[in-house]
Amino acid sequence: MSQFTPIVVRGKRSATRDEKWTSGKRHRNGLTIEALVSVDISDPSKPYDSAEGSGSKPRKRRRRLVYLSRLEELPTEILQVIFDYSTNINLAFASPRLKDQLRSQHLHSQLTSHILGTVLNRDDDHITLDTELAAATRLLGCKFMTWDFFKTWLQEQHAGVYGTTDHYLTAWSGLRPAQGLLPPVKLLHGPWTSERTSFLRIFSREVGDLAALSSIHHETAANGISQAVAESARDAVGTLLSMGVKPTTELLRQAVIDHGCDKDIVIALLSTSTSNHEPARTNSSTLIDLLDAALWAWADNARQNGDEKGVWLVRLLKSKATDYSVSRMQLHDAEVNVAEA
Repeated sequence: MSQFTPIVVRGKRSATRDEKWTSGKRHRNGLTIEALVSVDISDPSKPYDSAEGSGSKPRKRRRRLVYLSRLEELPTEILQVIFDYSTNINLAFASPRLKDQLRSQHLHSQLTSHILGTVLNRDDDHITLDTELAAATRLLGCKFMTWDFFKTWLQEQHAGVYGTTDHYLTAWSGLRPAQGLLPPVKLLHGPWTSERTSFLRIFSREVGDLAALSSIHHETAANGISQAVAESARDAVGTLLSMGVKPTTELLRQAVIDHGCDKDIVIALLSTSTSNHEPARTNSSTLIDLLDAALWAWADNARQNGDEKGVWLVRLLKSKATDYSVSRMQLHDAEVNVAEA
């Protein structure tokens, strides 16, 4: 007869060792019941080691005590009043506890009104301090400052503001923000969602040339427009171009060769650019070469494959070249070089 699995019966004194519920169980010191019974405490050469087997049960970790400062020990209500009066955004970043205590929708709205109030509704002869502009830009870059939060705050400043981004843009311009107020860096790069693009458009009227205001912001925006081209984010491309980001030949190549030649994006890049064949030029790194061999080769190949974008691009390049007085001889040479390649 085959050997059946023994059934454990609790409380059965006459059960075999395998049937007893204590079989294989460990004592609180880590030893099994059988091991405890077999320990010979009378033999000094075999001392009883209570730590044996203790590795099977992890030791309880002692909790580290965190000592709070006197400021952190204050009630949340008092801390929020202090934060409201100080308008010092650094207070919320002093410790994780303070950050949790100062997390309130109402408090964020009050803080926004205080800090942005220093850079809004200023007369033309009023000089806004750099520290005030920096504080406002840092506030706009906070995590709680989302597009939805900003729209809600703007509605509180202008009752009845609603609808499209243009309505909020008009309302923001009506507050007369100070010149030199930079958008937060988080709005100058992708991924280009509709919320991020709409939020960035709010600041586009007051920022004419990012490069003149901040090299960090300009560099981020230059990378951001490359992302916008890759994502076919037309509104983002147009907004960044209006803020002084200069298109380049490399950027136009990416739009045409790498990302499907989106007509709206290509037109925007060429409409904002200056040609490197223009007589008066200052910085060739920000100019587009209308006779770039790679662009003409892509257009000719697309035309041969029946893609109408190739014909369209050739006409657009010729039109822009005419605007910049590129000689017909140069255009003819470009077409010949492509045909011979």
